[in-house]
Amino acid sequence: MTGMLAKAPRVLALALVCALFPAVLLPAPGLAAPARGGSLTVGLAQEILNLDPHTATAFSSFAIFDLVYEGLLHQDPATLRLGPGLAQAWTVSPDGRVYTFTLRPGVKFHDGSALTAEDIKYTFDRILDPATKSPRASQLPPIEWIEVRGPLQ
Repeated sequence: MTGMLAKAPRVLALALVCALFPAVLLPAPGLAAPARGGSLTVGLAQEILNLDPHTATAFSSFAIFDLVYEGLLHQDPATLRLGPGLAQAWTVSPDGRVYTFTLRPGVKFHDGSALTAEDIKYTFDRILDPATKSPRASQLPPIEWIEVRGPLQ
């Protein structure tokens, strides 16, 4: 019985946290919706050396990329399975040589312009261009061509 009494304060504290936690997630009555825009200040242990994801090599830069950029696909860290990112769907040809991505409609850049398949093509073309000297180029499988079939594919 002594063991159960010793655990009682921890069980009570856990029950209290569980009861109050949903209230923390709910907005307080009367508060306005969050405003868009403004500034975000982030404290880092290292200086960010480069925000160009095609040429950056410093870990301090990589730490920011997930906050600023989104890829075609997203990898779930728990399962390592691929899921939608900028691409809402994708197919792979039976021989595994042709990948077709369909972009999510309505995706906008910071300036309000729409993301198109031409933008994705430009990104891969820039990475693969020897003049860019992108370290990412060696991480890509051999790409024979990139074809835009429409605004979102």
